[in-house]
Amino acid sequence: MSRRVTISLLVCLVLLALAVGCAPSASSVEAARSIERSITVVGEGKVSVAPDVAEANVGVEVLAPTAEEATEEAKERMTAIMAALQKAGIAEKDIQTSNYSIYFERYPEVRAMVEAGPSEVEGNYRVSNMVRVKIRDLDKIETVLD
Repeated sequence: MSRRVTISLLVCLVLLALAVGCAPSASSVEAARSIERSITVVGEGKVSVAPDVAEANVGVEVLAPTAEEATEEAKERMTAIMAALQKAGIAEKDIQTSNYSIYFERYPEVRAMVEAGPSEVEGNYRVSNMVRVKIRDLDKIETVLD
């Protein structure tokens, strides 16, 4: 073969190799399509406004020797609180129970409990009744809390 044919053949082979290597494959076309269809959004925002609603937790805690006494006294006190909230203009929809619990609370002196025996353990029942109040008129915050 002549030298000119050999060089021409080499150039053709190199060009063919480059063409085959650079041709997009089906997977690379699909990847390019998925990238074209994606949307990326990055942002940040800040808002500053004056408060227009306040929330407060109010309620009662009562200690009494029996569960019945503690429950009854807590009920009476809570009835008075609810009446005061309504008088202050708080709507019923803006009052929600946030906690109600009743449990026996032993006196902290362990030695006295051991000496007295299990049937004579001393303590009180604690009843806690709390409501979350949404105050929409900020001028009434002090009234509601008082």
